[in-house]
Amino acid sequence: MSPKLDRLLLQENYGQGRQAPSWWITIGGGLEPGEQLAQAAARELWEETGIERPAASFHDRCIAERLARHCYPDRSSEHKEYYFYVVADPAQTISSSGFTPQEQEVTGRSQWWSRSQIASSAEVFWPSNLLDLWQLARLAALSSPDRIAPVRFKGNDYPPTSSPGTDPTS
Repeated sequence: MSPKLDRLLLQENYGQGRQAPSWWITIGGGLEPGEQLAQAAARELWEETGIERPAASFHDRCIAERLARHCYPDRSSEHKEYYFYVVADPAQTISSSGFTPQEQEVTGRSQWWSRSQIASSAEVFWPSNLLDLWQLARLAALSSPDRIAPVRFKGNDYPPTSSPGTDPTS
C-alpha cells in the first residue's frame, strides 16, 4: 500500500503466456525450504518489485489466510495462502530483475491502483475479494498491528475465471 493507504501495487498475470487473457494479482509466491512466512514475504516483495523490507517488517502484518486451488495445464494443487501488508512509496522504481524465467513468462506490468480504479475496471482481479482484503490492511495499518487477527476466507480457483467482484465459490 502507499503511505496514504490509498493505492495498492498489483501485478498483471497471464496463465498461458502472453496470448491468454490477463488478470491482476497481489505480490507473492511460495515458501523456500526452511523459510518462515515473514522471510518469504520479504523475499517475494524484493524479487517481484525490487522493494526491500526486512522480514521483521512483516511480523504481525498477516491480515488473511485461505486455502486456494491453483490449476495449471498439467496439474492442480491446493495450498495455504497468507496475505501480508507493507507500506511502500509509489514513486519508487519497480523492478522485475528478481523474476525467475517462469515468472518473466507469465507476469506483465506492475501498477499502483486506487480503490475506485479497481471497482470501476473491467479487468479481473484476484482474489476476487481484493477490496475487502485491502480494507483489512488499511484498518490494520491504522491500528495497533497486534490487535488484528488474520481472517480466514474461502478460496477461489486460480487462475480466476469470474468477472470482477464475483467469487463463484462463496
